[in-house]
Amino acid sequence: MSVLARWVQQSCRQRQYPTRWQHLVTVVLLWGELQVSATPLQPRADAFITLDSSALKVVHEVNERLLSFTLDSSYIMERWVDKHMRDEKFLKMASHLAPAYLRVGGTESDAMLFKESSSLEDRQNGEVASRDFQTFYMTGDEWKLINEFVAKADLKLVFCINALHRSDGSPWDPSNAKQLLDSLAVVDVFTEPDLYSAMYHKYVTTSQLAEDFATLRSLLNSYPRYKSSLLIGPDVFSSDWYLGRFLTSENNTLTETSSAYKGGATNITDRFVDGFMWLDKLGLAAKLGVDVVCRQNLYGNKYSLLNIDNFDPNPDWWLSVLYKKLVGTGILNTTIPTGSVRLYAQCSKTSPGSIVLFGMNLNSQGADVQVKSSATGVKAGKVLAYVLTGESGLQSQTVLLNGKRLVMESNYSLPKLEPVTVSASPLHLPAFSLAFFVLEDIKVTACKW
Repeated sequence: MSVLARWVQQSCRQRQYPTRWQHLVTVVLLWGELQVSATPLQPRADAFITLDSSALKVVHEVNERLLSFTLDSSYIMERWVDKHMRDEKFLKMASHLAPAYLRVGGTESDAMLFKESSSLEDRQNGEVASRDFQTFYMTGDEWKLINEFVAKADLKLVFCINALHRSDGSPWDPSNAKQLLDSLAVVDVFTEPDLYSAMYHKYVTTSQLAEDFATLRSLLNSYPRYKSSLLIGPDVFSSDWYLGRFLTSENNTLTETSSAYKGGATNITDRFVDGFMWLDKLGLAAKLGVDVVCRQNLYGNKYSLLNIDNFDPNPDWWLSVLYKKLVGTGILNTTIPTGSVRLYAQCSKTSPGSIVLFGMNLNSQGADVQVKSSATGVKAGKVLAYVLTGESGLQSQTVLLNGKRLVMESNYSLPKLEPVTVSASPLHLPAFSLAFFVLEDIKVTACKW
């Protein structure tokens, strides 16, 4: 049994996928295609894409911060913020992913309160929120550190508010949130109300939570600087029934998503192989109209974008940097390959009128994508190819861009991310590769800035 097949079986045992927005149902198909046995796969089947610059239209625009990331609130509880959010390397690595949201939240958010002058003693002797969780306090200094980090990295903050600051059965008490707002800027959400019963032994009805959202919105509106603040939520773990009873709009945000449950899978979710699911999720989310996809997480556990020992980039960080550099916000109406060779088409950031095709080859052999002209005629012209492969295979921790290893500069700056110029037809994807193809000469009117 292959490494990937074992990963699929392990992941399926660990996880549940009851809601389309949290986990994107089609990743199950992706896993199925990634199962590689000792028997060679069938010879590759070429994929085709037809382009007509006059007919290409932007069907919708996505948020420029679609690719965002998280930092778990447990790191506030563990005083990690005090020790590391001033770190120059950590700041630089986050800033390379801007513009993005930094969503600070998680299960522990509903045990956290803000106290301007709280001390370590307060943390250790907080009131018991449940038999499993103890109230802890975020200090004013920590709150200031988080906001300074966000500002320096050119990010925007999404901060999870404690929705259990209430007596049993009563409305939410906004007093602690007001203290937070009086201090510094924030964008707010409530976290995992469908887990309150299991985690905190409390239950908040959807109708009560809706009233609480209205209270929070009114509180934000009472501050001139917060009237335009985004209010999102509730974050739900897996409960379709809870979200279905609460929803009043089709605005969807994946506020915490990764490729494996409970911190990730050893030697899988921090390796090159994880990029197939990550890039597919980004492309599919944009196509389906998801507004923001927050990767769990920037730092921490086995599925983070950064190495937990030294803040070095994991393979998905490099993939995210390329996505940020090349992929624009316009989703195109092109019919694209969706099989074992799959591509997504969006406007490119590189030049006005250009488009980018990005995706993957899930086969153990190379594959070609034939770019065909429509009856109206189109010449794709020059194509800039950015092809990623694992240096030592699927479980590699190092990444090759067009055959060259990616390594950060000594001052934590990015190396030159240089493409190679290739023919538009066919576009070649090596075995088990991730790729971005920028068609600069096509000049699609819908993609002009």
